[in-house]
Amino acid sequence: VLGSELTLADDTAAVTIDGAADGAAGVTVSGNNAVQVFVLNIGVAATVRGLTVANGVQGFLTFGDLTLDRVVVTGNVNPAGEGGGILVV
Repeated sequence: VLGSELTLADDTAAVTIDGAADGAAGVTVSGNNAVQVFVLNIGVAATVRGLTVANGVQGFLTFGDLTLDRVVVTGNVNPAGEGGGILVV
């Protein structure tokens, strides 16, 4: 459960977040219905795999290049009505 969003800001190298690495299973990152879960800044290239992204104000807010692989995005609600699960700007 997050107290603040996870911001990916480094645009110098591609980033991979792998929830299934080393045999992990069932990894959930939750915004606890209070915060955005992931924010990708301009120029960031990120791959997210093997996670559930849940209960965020937004699951993903991306200004960058996002690739999802075996990711469940569920229960994310933006009160403004835009892109509760994934908002690409």
